[in-house]
Amino acid sequence: MHRPPSFFALSMSALNLALEAQAVVGLRLAQFATGQGSARESLRMVTEKTAALTRAHQAAAMALATEGPIVATERVLRIYRRAVAANRRRLS
Repeated sequence: MHRPPSFFALSMSALNLALEAQAVVGLRLAQFATGQGSARESLRMVTEKTAALTRAHQAAAMALATEGPIVATERVLRIYRRAVAANRRRLS
């Protein structure tokens, strides 16, 4: 059986997500400021956010219905952290 994370672990995961997301914003801004950003990257940014939101919403709804808010929060953070980490690797 999966043990739910502690509040501290969730807080640290959220902090890491915020820091990594800020790094991705910085990388994208640098690309656009230097003329390397493209309309394709802008479209990708919007579609990826929409897809991540949809996945996170579904995961949260399922977890809330069956496992509670702590697990729902963990699942949402995991989805967003994967998406942000993939963007950071790709843009670096």
